[in-house]
Parts: sequence; structure tokens; C-alpha cells
Amino acid sequence: QAIAKMLRTNNTLKVLDVGNCEVGMKSLVSIATSLNEVNRSLLYLDIENPRLYSIQEEGTLHFARMLASNNVIKGLKLGKFDMRDHGILTLVSYGLINNFTLTMLDLRCNVLTEEAGDALARLITDNSILTSLNLSSNRLKDNGAVCIANALPYNSTLKKLDMSHNTIEEKGLLALADKMRQNTSVVKLNLWGNHFAPASSAAFLNLLENKKADKLTLRTDFEPYTVNDKIYVAKVDLVGNKPHDAVAFHRLVAT
Repeated sequence: QAIAKMLRTNNTLKVLDVGNCEVGMKSLVSIATSLNEVNRSLLYLDIENPRLYSIQEEGTLHFARMLASNNVIKGLKLGKFDMRDHGILTLVSYGLINNFTLTMLDLRCNVLTEEAGDALARLITDNSILTSLNLSSNRLKDNGAVCIANALPYNSTLKKLDMSHNTIEEKGLLALADKMRQNTSVVKLNLWGNHFAPASSAAFLNLLENKKADKLTLRTDFEPYTVNDKIYVAKVDLVGNKPHDAVAFHRLVAT
């Protein structure tokens, strides 16, 4: 409550990080309301992992309203927000489609399933501002991945897309590999933690070779490689694009 009150009078603060601070619903709504009604100085907000005890997603609705009216904010982290499929539909339809400043959106570790695919596809297709989208550690599966893949050819601004750890199997991975051929804006793609099999491994090996031949940049958090005529994928450290060793395998890479 004190932070929300401060935001109503402060016109110099650019970055606010209250992630993992046990922000409750009342405080969360107050912060969103301050950014909606008054504050036009804050550029970046991290409000990950609030303490929410409702599945009604009131907080998501208030942030959608804020995004529709705030013409300043550039970065928003809503990870571990317990956001569900209806919540992302609300956030996209009432907020993100009407926002023309947000360039970074982090939705990691929510409860988005394949039913969220259509809303996310609309975001990628209709939003021409967003450059970074983190969807890691959700449950998008094949159908969600296919929806997102089909939207990629129609986007020319997204540069970073993280869909790691989303239980995506061959159907979704093949769709992403295919549609990425028609996208020239994405330069960093994270897909590690999904279920690569021979066909999808081969498809991404071919995609990366074609991008390189066309002198287009595409950095991934995995690297296809061939052993005895079989194609596998290995985890890659995006800092140096080097395969992880056993010790560093679980190290968090700041990107």
C-alpha cells in the first residue's frame, strides 16, 4: 500500500522490483491502479510471485487495464503469477493489444496450457512493439506451440522467444522449426526442456544451417549434433554458445 501511494506522487522512479516480496492481492491491485491512473514515470516493473489466494485472477484484470492506458511502461515481469488461460486472454484482449510501449513481457512459471495458444498467437500477430516474450515453464504442449508457430511469420519485431520447459513434443517442435524459416526477426530462441526426437532434432539442425547460410542470426539454448548418423540435441550456454558440462548443467544463465 505504501509503495502504491508513493507511485502516485513520484515522477522520477524508473525501475521497481517487488518480486518475491509476498505482495498480496490488495497491494497488487493498488500498484496496478496507480500505474493506470497517475504514474507515467515507471519504465520497468517486476512483481513476480505475489501471494495470491484466489483463482479469480483479479490482479491480471487490473494489469490489463493498466496496460491499456499506460503509455510509458516498457518491461513487465508477471512470472509465478498463477495466471491461467482466461487470465492471458484478458491480458491480451484488454491490455496488450492496446499497448504501444511494452517491449518485454515475462510470463514464466504460470499455469498457461494449450488453450492459451490462440491468445498468445494474437499477441504475436497483432502486437508490433514487443521484442522479448518469456513463456518458459508453462504447459503449452503441442497445440499451444503450433498456434504460436503459425503466428511467427506475421511478426517482424519479436527478437527473443523463450518456450523452454513446456512439454512440447514432435508436433509442436516441427511446427516451430518450419515457421521459423519464415521469420527473420527472432534472434534468440529457447526450447530446451521439451521433448526432442529424431525428426524435430533434424528439423532444427536444418533450420540452423539454413539461417547460417543466409547470414541470419539465430541463437538457441540447444545445439543439434550428429553421432553415428543419428541427430541429438545438447544444452547450450547462451552466454558463449558452448555446451554445458555436467557441473554447469543447471546453472541459471542471465540473458
